Amino acid sequence: MEAFDVLADIQTAEKLLNSLNERLGSPLERDAASVALERMQNAITRARRDWKLTWEISLADFAMLELRYGLRFDSHPEVSPVLQRVAQAENPDQELFFFSSKVPGNVWDELQAAAASRPGVEGRLHARLLEL
Repeated sequence: MEAFDVLADIQTAEKLLNSLNERLGSPLERDAASVALERMQNAITRARRDWKLTWEISLADFAMLELRYGLRFDSHPEVSPVLQRVAQAENPDQELFFFSSKVPGNVWDELQAAAASRPGVEGRLHARLLEL
């Protein structure tokens, strides 16, 4: 990954955290914000590397999916093949727009329930995201 991409990913994650805090109406607790920022940065890097996403909006959408559905949601056996098709598309960023509708609803429910059951800061972070 080029140095520019690393900086761009950090900036995208920071902008997304600021936007998230605005949408929530009150900022995340310091520990939750720290976890969210780290998870978003990792998700954005993975989205760029593994799923060939480049648009800032696509990277941000992927990072929000990571926050809402849990760490490495993209490795779920019913999510990963859909993302592989996204990555192989002529324009992966455009294809991501249709991605969530191609994953069965019960999979999203399963992932969200698992994310909600996480203890500590992870669980608190997920509870705040449900406010959106």
